[in-house]
Amino acid sequence: VEQQAKIVAVNIGATEDEFVQIQGKNWLIDDWTITNGKGEVFIKFIQTFSTSNHLNGKWTIYTRCDLSTTILRYVCKDKEFFSNTGDKAVLKDESGNVISEMTG
Repeated sequence: VEQQAKIVAVNIGATEDEFVQIQGKNWLIDDWTITNGKGEVFIKFIQTFSTSNHLNGKWTIYTRCDLSTTILRYVCKDKEFFSNTGDKAVLKDESGNVISEMTG
């Protein structure tokens, strides 16, 4: 069974705890991106030709740099990558089409 990836939760505005959560079933997200409302890239899932970008469940991706190594997915960004409450996270496929977005 497949389910296309989508954003299911965001925490925007609390810079120490910002995250974007995506969910899907058996969906490959090579070359997909998550951006903020200004179009700046938060994360790009680089094509790996492996299963590392095979989304099957929920992934929570944090913006913080100083997280424990037990956190599997984080992107070390400067504080306030997402402007403030009201900014949005946008999930785009490999062609740049908006698949899902959520306002924080």
